[in-house]
Amino acid sequence: MFSRYDRDNLVAVITRYLNEELTAFKLDEALSEIAARTKDETVKQVVGLFWCHYDDVEDHKVVASKEEWDYFQRLLLILKSDAEIIQETGGRKGTARQAVAAVCLVLFGLAVAKTGFGYHLLVVTMPLGVISLLLSHWRSSDEARRLHDQTALLPFGSVSELLSLRRKVRKFVKARYPAQLGSRQIRGPVSAAAMWLHFGVVWLIFSPVALAFQMMPEPEHRWSVAGP
Repeated sequence: MFSRYDRDNLVAVITRYLNEELTAFKLDEALSEIAARTKDETVKQVVGLFWCHYDDVEDHKVVASKEEWDYFQRLLLILKSDAEIIQETGGRKGTARQAVAAVCLVLFGLAVAKTGFGYHLLVVTMPLGVISLLLSHWRSSDEARRLHDQTALLPFGSVSELLSLRRKVRKFVKARYPAQLGSRQIRGPVSAAAMWLHFGVVWLIFSPVALAFQMMPEPEHRWSVAGP
């Protein structure tokens, strides 16, 4: 259900964040409030898409690459229009990653059958976790290559969609990328290393759970924007 009120509020919140009038915690609070009350699916989509580009654990001012900044501008363009973001889930595809994950789970199952449950299984889950992390990196690399040519368009499905909407929203002005953002980071090297170390240890210990998800065929997503 289209809501101009919620779209305008979301535009105001995102703009304040980009203008450094809000930090990440205040941004997260405002986005959560809008998402909880709105019935506009595009507003919910934008909130979900924007959530991936700030940290809700460590407070910070806006951090964004030039590509992310341009992406935010496209989201603002959509919000200032009556257009709808459409996410289509295609079929699920199988890759060699699922076969590797399945073999690893079989090995874990054999270890459990022979030795039972206990802390001794860490000897098994740790090396399987390394394999699982490599599978995750493999998938991320594949997705990065697949999305590389679409980065300048997302969530639009084509250049024609983008240009068509841009012509309809004549008052929209794309904000220029602030040069000072190029050197910003959310976390320092020590903080980032500590976070990834904690994340990695948890992944290694609970690798069978990760492998169970990695064994499933991977969904394919397509994005488009439908004009009013």
